[in-house]
Amino acid sequence: MIETRGRLGSFVRAGDRGEELAVEAARRYAETVAGLGIPSARALELVAAQLRRSG
Repeated sequence: MIETRGRLGSFVRAGDRGEELAVEAARRYAETVAGLGIPSARALELVAAQLRRSG
């Protein structure tokens, strides 16, 4: 797998594709909630609530 780290470049990475996708989704979520002005603690509460619902 190839991991891109912005200006740091791209790296060959072994690993689970599901986890890679989860990390990317988390990154996008963090950017989105920051742009909306939602505090980090509240953003984590929202994620935790959704994970509990997904069971």
